[in-house]
Amino acid sequence: MKKISLVIPVYHEEESLPFFFEAVNPIVDNLKEKYDFELIFVTDMPDEGTYNLLIEKQKEQENVVVVRLSRSFGHEEAVQAGLKVSSGDAVIPLDGDLQDDPHAIPEMINKWEEGYQVVNGKRSSRQEKGLSKLFVKTFYKMFHKWSKKINIPENVGDFRLLDRVVVDEINKLNEKSPVLKIEVPYVGFKTTEVLYERKNRVGGKTHYKKSALFKNAFDYFTIISDKLLLVTFKTGFISGLLSFLSFVVELVMFILTCCNIVIISENVYLAWLIINIVVLVSAFIEGCIFIVGGYAHKAYLEANNRPSYIIESIKYNNKEK
Repeated sequence: MKKISLVIPVYHEEESLPFFFEAVNPIVDNLKEKYDFELIFVTDMPDEGTYNLLIEKQKEQENVVVVRLSRSFGHEEAVQAGLKVSSGDAVIPLDGDLQDDPHAIPEMINKWEEGYQVVNGKRSSRQEKGLSKLFVKTFYKMFHKWSKKINIPENVGDFRLLDRVVVDEINKLNEKSPVLKIEVPYVGFKTTEVLYERKNRVGGKTHYKKSALFKNAFDYFTIISDKLLLVTFKTGFISGLLSFLSFVVELVMFILTCCNIVIISENVYLAWLIINIVVLVSAFIEGCIFIVGGYAHKAYLEANNRPSYIIESIKYNNKEK
């Protein structure tokens, strides 16, 4: 009998997990005649509440596996840990707050049985509003434009079905800054998608910081493309052009002043000159340092060869490994 692994990264999800089990267990029960299921929950060392709840749940539900990381490494790292621990013929990462609709799982499995090795869960709609929605929309447009060598599907997150061969290839990558959204299309394989509506979270509140949006966006760009490095050259050209135009305008104003057409004091010229030079040069240098520093940071992480996560314990059926 084939086995399906569900990988669920959780962080302070005590309120949402009861709803999660209530929604997922009937789906698993309906498929249990054809498939075995394991539910792999990945939590952090500081999150005692979620961990204890899962340990108690494991006593009544044998297919629950609890992976505990030694500290909080991040969402992407938790997903990678779950992929590494999984033993299923197919693996499905999904959120524990039911934003990823588990009712799409049977359709994903059907597509897998048809021969597809990657079945992406594509959002038919998003719940973000205002600035968050604008940021996400703008980010994905730039992201897709710059990732021409890899086809990054739009409106697709971590919720997808991955065949075992795909999971094994992803595990071989051993990325220090893992991003599943990039790793999956990078390794390739036969791909399709199913549509689902992304819901609002149930129970509790998200612990995902808004500041992480910028960090993740920058990580995505520096991992997928080297074009930010080329931006420094464009920025230098534009800065030089603006500086040249500024000096031309200043020269024209100086000539007009000499002809008594316009009266501008020498102090104004000097201040104008200094401000233009300082602003343009500083903006150019800071931009270069910021972008190159991002790539240097990635190289630093790779050179250190530190693991992206550390597993403190794995519990199967209340037995620790």
